[in-house]
Amino acid sequence: MSENQATQIDLKFDRLSQELIAIVKVAEGQDYEAHAALKSVTQLQKIIIIISVLTSLGIATFLAIYISRLIANPLKQLAEVAQQVTKKSNFQLQATVNTKDEVGLLATSLNQLILWVGEYTHQLEMSQKTLENRVEERTIELTKALHKLQQTQSQLVQTEKMSSLGKMVGGVAHEINNPVSFIYGNTEYAKQYVLDLLHLIHLYQQHYPQPKPEIQDYIEEIDLDFLTEDF
Repeated sequence: MSENQATQIDLKFDRLSQELIAIVKVAEGQDYEAHAALKSVTQLQKIIIIISVLTSLGIATFLAIYISRLIANPLKQLAEVAQQVTKKSNFQLQATVNTKDEVGLLATSLNQLILWVGEYTHQLEMSQKTLENRVEERTIELTKALHKLQQTQSQLVQTEKMSSLGKMVGGVAHEINNPVSFIYGNTEYAKQYVLDLLHLIHLYQQHYPQPKPEIQDYIEEIDLDFLTEDF
C-alpha cells in the first residue's frame, strides 16, 4: 500500500469518525428531546388524570344530587305522607304523582293502598258500631230476661212457700181436726153426764137437806150454786 492510499484511508476514517460523532450528538440531542417530550407527556398525563378524577367527582356529585332530587326527595315525601296517614288516621291524604317512572308508580300504588285502607277501616268502624248496637240490644234483652226470670223465680219461691205453708196448715189442721172432732163428738155426752151429776146432787140436797159438816164445808168452798148456774 502506498503512502497516498494510507493518507486517503485516514482521511476517510476521520470523516467517518466525525460523521459518527455528529450522529452521536444528534442522537443524544434527540434522546434529550425524547426524554423532555416524555416528561411533558407524563406531566400532561398526570394533569389529564387529575382533571379526569375531578371531572368524575363532579359528575358523580351532580348525579348524586340529581338522583337525590329525582328519587330520594319523592321517596321522602311518600314516607311523610304515609307517616301522616298513620298518625292522624286521615285516609283522605294523597301523595303527589309528578312522574310516570317507578317513583310515580310507587306513589300511585301508595294512594290506592291509602284509599283501600280507608275503606277497610270505615267498614271495620261500621261493623264495630253495628256489633256494639247488637251487643247493647242483646244486653237489654238479657237484662229483661234476667229480670223476668228473677220475677218468675220469686213467684216460684212464693208459690213454693204458699204450697209448703198450705201443706203445713193442712197437716196442722188435720192434726187439730182429729182431736177437735173427737172432743166435739163427746161434748154432748160430757154435757149430759154433768147435767146428770148435777141433777143427782140436787136430788141429794132434797132428800138430805142437812149434810155432814165435811160435805157442807166443801159445798161452800166450791160455791155449788154459782158453779151450777155458771156451768
